[in-house]
Amino acid sequence: MIVNCKTRQASHQGTWYPSDPKVLKRKINLELSRIQDAGNSTTTTTTTPISIIVPHAGFEWCSSTSSYSWKLFQEQGVNIKRIFILGPSHFHYTNQCLLTRFTKVSTPFGEISVDVKTVQRLLSTKLFGWIPESVDLQEHSLEMQFPWISHLFDHKKVKVIPILVGDLTTNQMKEYASALKKYIKKDSRNLFVISTDFCHWGERFRYTQLPTSKERKPIWKLIKQLDMMAIEKIQSNNPTELMNYKQKWKNTICGFNSIQLFLSASQKQNLKFKFLHYDQSSRVVNDSDSSVSYVSGIWYFENSLSEEIVDNQMQSNSHLEL
Repeated sequence: MIVNCKTRQASHQGTWYPSDPKVLKRKINLELSRIQDAGNSTTTTTTTPISIIVPHAGFEWCSSTSSYSWKLFQEQGVNIKRIFILGPSHFHYTNQCLLTRFTKVSTPFGEISVDVKTVQRLLSTKLFGWIPESVDLQEHSLEMQFPWISHLFDHKKVKVIPILVGDLTTNQMKEYASALKKYIKKDSRNLFVISTDFCHWGERFRYTQLPTSKERKPIWKLIKQLDMMAIEKIQSNNPTELMNYKQKWKNTICGFNSIQLFLSASQKQNLKFKFLHYDQSSRVVNDSDSSVSYVSGIWYFENSLSEEIVDNQMQSNSHLEL
């Protein structure tokens, strides 16, 4: 049973994103229009994507990257009825996947209902736990997607299932993947949002690993190279290859387990991943600098995506060319 039958307040509004709905709407629409104005209209689809990757930093830093994935739903979003949001827990360690106890989430545009029935079905598997209320309100990885959803979808009809993905063992990953895989179906009206930033580089993040290069390159280019290797593994749709990459490079992709869980749950599905955009919070030049990387991309069922508008290569639509 859902115990906490109340609305989750938008605890990060006014700091991580505007609290004024007019200002927020103008900000989101500006980012979406910039894609089209720049001749980068992302794609057309005969069916909506089944999943997207989007960052979850403050709007000031990553809304331009997020807009590349969300842009697709300006026209296609009407088909979506249920949105699973998979994100990491930044402040609370857990070795489970945790579900929200709230029945609604607040945004500057209005409230979005939680899909209580789906939450209860997932809870009945005995795999999932509850997100503590204080942790739910402190965590930003899930909340940062709510304004986009409320703006682009009919928030009176679409419902969300926010899930914090913890530090899972191999066996746990298989069990959670089994619980979620039935929701990954063509034309199911479900969308999976993988909320993650990519490389957190610098002493402040306790990560300064870099790939070697025969030619002298600035640090920010090597960081991008590191992230692009991860994207190549994601494009393979092989969770084992992605895990091997993680074990070798230890890249600080905060939502790595969320990506891994979706890849595991979507095995044997005819899915392809399309990289859309890449950016960094700053260009690292000195060892004392730091940055966070942002990526957008989509998973779609093969033969459902029209390639006539876009043919994005790994480094296109990026503010940071190698």
